[in-house]
Amino acid sequence: MNDTKKFVLYTTVFFYFSLLQPACVKTNESLQSSLPEIFLPEGASAEWILPPLKKELLPQDGWKDLRFSVDSSGHVWLSHNRSEIINPADSIRFQVKGGFDDFIVLERALVFSTDTDLAVIPSLAEKAEHGLVPIVTLQPLTRLPVREARLFPLKGSSFYIAGSSLDGRNFKIYLRRKLMLKNLFITDVPVSAVAGNGEKTYAAMGGVIVELKPGAKEADVIFTHPRADITSLAYSGDGGLFYSTAEGVGCIGAGGSSEFIKASSPIITIRKEILYVLLQSSLGVLKIIGIDKLKNVVSNQPVPHSN
Repeated sequence: MNDTKKFVLYTTVFFYFSLLQPACVKTNESLQSSLPEIFLPEGASAEWILPPLKKELLPQDGWKDLRFSVDSSGHVWLSHNRSEIINPADSIRFQVKGGFDDFIVLERALVFSTDTDLAVIPSLAEKAEHGLVPIVTLQPLTRLPVREARLFPLKGSSFYIAGSSLDGRNFKIYLRRKLMLKNLFITDVPVSAVAGNGEKTYAAMGGVIVELKPGAKEADVIFTHPRADITSLAYSGDGGLFYSTAEGVGCIGAGGSSEFIKASSPIITIRKEILYVLLQSSLGVLKIIGIDKLKNVVSNQPVPHSN
């Protein structure tokens, strides 16, 4: 990548993990876990908002199905095992009765998908103040048109819904805006991620990213990764389209694609033109500022290999 600086970030372990598992935290230990390699152009920067943790400091009961979302204050909300939500910055932790398939943070609420419904929590603030981990009950909003629904936020209160059709024959993508559902796309291939602004919509299926154009019967393939499946997508009006794989994070522009983070199994999201990256192996979260500068370094060169 031309005219770029290579950043290998180091940090110490913060005490935020005491919120998750107090008994196993040792704050005087230095961080020894592997860290991501980050390649950024001039004008872009990276910083930890939740530092990565050493292997021995990670939850001992095993966290699966990690998901995360970011609120309007830039605070990270994590979920694991489709059952518990944690917000380290605000010292919020609670379990959801009956579990859930996915969640996102919108402007004024956390929205969940369950086996059958979109749902919210009636009074999170009161329930989250207790000393013990509270168990909250979701309040259904409306029936979902798909099973195992994944939720992908847009600006404001709009979001995408993707999942298996109720009869199990195919996979569908919907746009929910102003309480209305719009069916955007039907495919025989599982959808792993969706991103866009409501007008431009992109979906990931295996190692392929397609653009869904309004009124078109077929999607246009805009990118095919040479080695890995796409695990998450994020879209910025200024910075363009970003993707993650099991190997790292990259961006796609008119000139091609480029990977600028090498890391194990990251997940990405964007809030207020800031890219957030969750490292599943260490629970660290990075924020990347100045992502509009990344599109200036996208070239026609192939995606670099991650060792």
